[in-house]
Amino acid sequence: MIDKINAGIDLITKNFGELYASRTYLLAGEKDTAKTTFVLQYLYQGLKEGNACLLVANQPPRDLVIQAEVMGMDLTPYFLDGTLLVYETVRKEKYPLVPLFQELEKIIAGNPARRFAFEGLDQLLARPGQPEVLIESVTAFLKSLEKAKATTVITLSLPVAQEMLLLKKTLEDLSTGSFLLNSTEVDRVRSFSVKKLIGSRIAFGTVQFTVEPGRGIVQMARDVLKYPRAEEAPARREAPASSGAPTEHHKAAERRAISFPRPAAAGPKAAPVLASAGAEEGPLRRFWFPRPKDN
Repeated sequence: MIDKINAGIDLITKNFGELYASRTYLLAGEKDTAKTTFVLQYLYQGLKEGNACLLVANQPPRDLVIQAEVMGMDLTPYFLDGTLLVYETVRKEKYPLVPLFQELEKIIAGNPARRFAFEGLDQLLARPGQPEVLIESVTAFLKSLEKAKATTVITLSLPVAQEMLLLKKTLEDLSTGSFLLNSTEVDRVRSFSVKKLIGSRIAFGTVQFTVEPGRGIVQMARDVLKYPRAEEAPARREAPASSGAPTEHHKAAERRAISFPRPAAAGPKAAPVLASAGAEEGPLRRFWFPRPKDN
């Protein structure tokens, strides 16, 4: 029997069941559709079960800590004992794809984590005019994830550029499940749709949810809304066309380099403030909480 895991998100577990372990799942959605909250809850469930977790994030570490705390998840102990390992991505348009994937595979190889999450992978991989290299590299990357025997969630923005449409299609074809997040016309209400889920016995559909402090993802209705015909499904909001200029979201990815130390000896709990470790070359940078100081 193939092992399954609890996603840590009641909306998924109650409507579609547990996820197959050691497989890859794609989560796409525009900004402010709760992609990060989904990822944090998924990782937090693994941490509570005693599993090491790895996150490659596209936003500052302190922001993740704050978001998790607001949703009722305290990540600090897992940072301090080394159970949660996080890398921050730094957007570099000209960084070659092949070395980039080699660095990703180096991080994955031999990593004890049982749950991986790659947030905003499209922003790191955006390279115009390299479709063949992109497909070949992504395919090899997913194979390395399979060898690691970890369950992986990859998040993407809704693609606009041709290269990113190709990336999304490649990931969908090779993933076990593909989910779509959308905003609705009602303030603070989002929708979760299943586009692909191998092994599911339940018809795909859309579920509305809200994000509530202290609770995270909260489903609004008990039943999944099923759409047997495509024309019955609600129209999704398309992402705005890109002007090509760097956005605030992209600028936010250009952050200081920070590093993750080995677990510190027993001592007073450190305040949840992240420390800089100096400049470092490459598209991925590790970060850490400062070591507790002995009295």
